[in-house]
Parts: sequence; structure tokens; C-alpha cells
Amino acid sequence: MSSPFITDKFVSAMDHKKGGSELTHISQQEGEFYVRARRNKLLANWAAWMLGLDHDHIPSYLMDIIEVDLKDGYENQEVIKKITGDFAKVHVNISEAELREKLDKLEMQARLELTTDHPLSKIPRET
Repeated sequence: MSSPFITDKFVSAMDHKKGGSELTHISQQEGEFYVRARRNKLLANWAAWMLGLDHDHIPSYLMDIIEVDLKDGYENQEVIKKITGDFAKVHVNISEAELREKLDKLEMQARLELTTDHPLSKIPRET
């Protein structure tokens, strides 16, 4: 029969480990949020340039992209739909595949910028 002390110590250790795991998960989610936000900013700047928007309209265009991204549940489909629709209105030809490739590149750029320059960051990388 095991001692209650050992059992309590084991449970305490498992609780501590569980808490650390939850903090790691929260940290990863927070890191991914920052990557996504940075990517959206880069995307809005690029898309605004492609659309010929002046500098004063970029913040509102960024807010439009963020709103669509939040509604989309971070799936990118609605963001792609919005941008391709905006591009079509001004006759900017870009395929969905090209836009997805641009999104991927901007996400990699955002991750790199945040992991090397951002004062708070040590963004976890997915394996």
C-alpha cells in the first residue's frame, strides 16, 4: 500500500505539469494570434497598394480584413474571397492559388519578423 504523502506528491506534480502544459498552449495561441495580426497588416498594405488606395485608406482596409478574418474563424477563405472581389472591381488579375501563395509568404514573413524583432516574442513554431 502506498503512502498518502507519495500520492499527494504525485498528484501535486501532475497538477503542476498540467498547469505548465496549459500555459504553453496559451502561449502558443497568443503567439499565433500575433503572427496572424502581423500577417493581416502586411496583407492589407500589399492589397491596398495593388488596389491603388492612398495611404489614408489603409487603416480602414486593414480593419475590413481583420473583420472578415475574425468572422471566418481564421480559415482564410473569406479573406481570399474579399480580396479577390476587391481586385476584380479594379481589374487586378490574381488567381486564388497566387493569393494563397502570397498569404503563406506573408505569414512566414510575419513569423520571422516577430521571432527576430518583436520585444515580447518567442513565437512557438508548429512542427
